Amino acid sequence: MRVIDQSCIDNCAFTDMHDGDVVHLTLLWLQLRHHSFNMHINANTVLRLEDSAAVLVPYTESHVKVYHAWMGDAELLRLTCSERLSLEEEFSNMKSWREDPKKLTFIVLDAARNYAMAGDVNLYLNGEDGEGEIEVMIAETASRRRGIASAACRLMATFAFAELGVSTFIAKVLEDNSPSISLLEKIGFTETCRISAFKEVHLVLDVSGSEKGKAMIQDVKRKWSTESYVGSSLAERKYSQEQTTLR
Repeated sequence: MRVIDQSCIDNCAFTDMHDGDVVHLTLLWLQLRHHSFNMHINANTVLRLEDSAAVLVPYTESHVKVYHAWMGDAELLRLTCSERLSLEEEFSNMKSWREDPKKLTFIVLDAARNYAMAGDVNLYLNGEDGEGEIEVMIAETASRRRGIASAACRLMATFAFAELGVSTFIAKVLEDNSPSISLLEKIGFTETCRISAFKEVHLVLDVSGSEKGKAMIQDVKRKWSTESYVGSSLAERKYSQEQTTLR
């Protein structure tokens, strides 16, 4: 959801704080079910997973002030390879994510904290070759270490597979980032190579060809639910930056 330089993405593609779940993944889209599609497909979509507190909702103006407060944290900026934006720039950035046909974003809510904002998960394309990126960030300290990042990853991957035909996911992880490597391996990713120049570990998840990938998709589809966002109580909620637990 940030304005990110490509070189920054290449060198900081997957990060996870020791006390949190700040995750950057890179996706390789090997199979697209449609030659053209509208990334606004989630504009009225809420995703839930029955065994998790994670709830994904569209990014709207009501979320921007809390998001802006999160991104005032120097460590989050470093881990997400982001630039500090003004509040006005943050609102403009939110609108670009809602209007750009090649971008998809959800805000992650924490149902166990009365549906407080916890982080975000994003998916975007890098060009016509089908390569894109997914980013998951759990910014709130009270929502970390509770499986919410894993649930958000699995929900987004299943949504992308079901609606867009994405089947193979590549994750680039900093080699000293053992918490993130562990998180991915638990989801079903397996290591494929190490790039010493960037100090990265590359992992892959094939959700249509591998048994682990198929099992992950099947498990999420058994447990997930979708509902309309517009007119729901979630859409009517107001969020204040004073509510954040990020310190």
